[in-house]
Amino acid sequence: MLRIFGAQGSAAFQSHLFFAFSGNLSYALSQAAMLIVLAKFGTPAMVGQFGLGLALTTPIVLLSKLQLRSAIVTDVKSEYSFTDYARLRLLATVFAMLVVVCLLAVIAPASGTIFVVLAVALVKAIEGASDLCSGILQKHGQWRSIAAAACIKGVLAPFALWAGLWWFVSPAAGLFCVAGCYLAVLALYESRWVRPLVSGEPEPARPRGRASVKSLLGLTLPLGIVATLLSLNVNLPRYVVSAHLGVEALGYYTALTHLMVTGNTVVQALGQAGLSSLARSHGSGDRESFLRLLGYLLLAALLVGLVCLSAALFFGGEILSFVYRKNYADYSSVFVWLSAGALLTYLSSVLGYALTAARLFRVQVPLYSAAAAVCLIGSLAWVPSWGLTGAAYATIAGWATAAAGSAAVLLRSRRQPAAGRVAEA
Repeated sequence: MLRIFGAQGSAAFQSHLFFAFSGNLSYALSQAAMLIVLAKFGTPAMVGQFGLGLALTTPIVLLSKLQLRSAIVTDVKSEYSFTDYARLRLLATVFAMLVVVCLLAVIAPASGTIFVVLAVALVKAIEGASDLCSGILQKHGQWRSIAAAACIKGVLAPFALWAGLWWFVSPAAGLFCVAGCYLAVLALYESRWVRPLVSGEPEPARPRGRASVKSLLGLTLPLGIVATLLSLNVNLPRYVVSAHLGVEALGYYTALTHLMVTGNTVVQALGQAGLSSLARSHGSGDRESFLRLLGYLLLAALLVGLVCLSAALFFGGEILSFVYRKNYADYSSVFVWLSAGALLTYLSSVLGYALTAARLFRVQVPLYSAAAAVCLIGSLAWVPSWGLTGAAYATIAGWATAAAGSAAVLLRSRRQPAAGRVAEA
């Protein structure tokens, strides 16, 4: 894969790709290990509580994150200072936590589930602060530091979860231990690398203050909405599964979908490493380089998706039995359909990076709204009749809509004159 991207003639790009992949792989393996800990040392109901916590908090937290990391990386003219980004992240995170608390007061789940949801929200909030640091490091090409921090957290998190689960017999306690580990890495490691980079940045083009933060919010709010809509494509079937089939069925479904994280790790690394190059190519008007790199990224995503689909098709039962327990192998057919949906997810993710690199932010909102609507309609129609297989069908329909729509927007943008593209952006 590195040879393919070596055709772009950039050793730096290959280095960025290697460290991006290392960091994303560490994070993905850590998330998978945490789920395996819950599956092997807990119960399907505990996995279901964790899945419900992710389903309830992830869309809210992603909205509050506003994809500020991508905004920092593509801010090649330094229009905003790191202080502006940090203030906006802090305000948005506080807002997200308040929304989570209000949501729990409305739905009033069992007390054990409440603490799990709050613990997941806290973990996600701390990840948001780390994400901001990663944006600065990525902008300055410090991929080694990003990967090192991800590896440290990747090793600590599963052990912290296991310790809390073993000592307190509570997934919430384990997740609070994970939050403590993440906070320690942020304070002792990531912030130390970010400080000199921030102090050495040029003064922003815009004046600092409330007006600058408000302007940044207006710019990045569409990105936050898009991230939420993308999350809904994953979580809408979980809501319907929980409502119609129960928390235990949600536990099985959550475990199956989390195995897709491995392939997504590769695709996210490719997209993150290529984002800066795509943005520079588009900004300089070098359409040929932009399309060539996008083609390589799409080809790599397709290959990753086909490998995952083949593994699920031929070895799905064995994989589920080995990773979790034998009773999870009963859902091997659902695993195959989810792998097909994952292939579409990977293609859609690459196309989404291309849209972001082209600074086509607002057009993504109606696009991914349509995808989320298709996923919701499919979930409501198919889950009551076909169970977890229906949830997989709905996931496929949603990501197919997202991939086709993203490709159509890019083609339309390519055919438009430059003035038209600027006006649309």
